[in-house]
Amino acid sequence: MSRSALLASAALGMAATQSFPARAEMLDTMPKGQYQCALPGDAAGEAWHPVEGMNFKIINASSYKAPGGARGTYLLTGKAFVFTNGPFSNMRFERTGDNLLRKIEPDGKPGRILCARSAR
Repeated sequence: MSRSALLASAALGMAATQSFPARAEMLDTMPKGQYQCALPGDAAGEAWHPVEGMNFKIINASSYKAPGGARGTYLLTGKAFVFTNGPFSNMRFERTGDNLLRKIEPDGKPGRILCARSAR
């Protein structure tokens, strides 16, 4: 199956399970590299608290590698980022910057976990 057909299938699958704004968003990709995920700290202690097992690496166009080497794919439409298969399947984020993602909780609200690109 061609890459464009695979992306189209993934997008249709997402449309069936998630409501989208009225206007269509363009597909995009995140910059390649290692993403470190953490919870914010406080002024009295550590600035960040790493979240074990959530780091990942964007390895090419729409593929990622999880801790332990397992691979999967993701879809980025507008600011909506979702892991479409692999070990993080159905985990959702909001793109809040060129190299920054904020986890979306199962109830659809923004969470506290941030994932930032730390290296290529």
